[in-house]
Amino acid sequence: MHVDIEGATRVARLTAEFDRTWTVDDLEPFCAQAGWELVEPRQAGGSIRTNLHVSRREADMYRRNRSMRCISIFVSDVADDATPKTVVRPAAG
Repeated sequence: MHVDIEGATRVARLTAEFDRTWTVDDLEPFCAQAGWELVEPRQAGGSIRTNLHVSRREADMYRRNRSMRCISIFVSDVADDATPKTVVRPAAG
């Protein structure tokens, strides 16, 4: 499994330093600053394409009223459904 640690750290830093009100109007400027593409604005949020180095670059923003409630992104590759859980998440030992 691959994790884009540098990308995740960069996203956290950008989010912390983003000087906006986090309304839905801030989504497009945030995506531009992050180097992401706003693919599909929707009534309840929006679909985003990130530039993270993982297999699934899709992300979603969810909103409540006019505020961005959360942005959900993948910072690691997603394991194939056929991969046994013991390989994806080995037992702690």
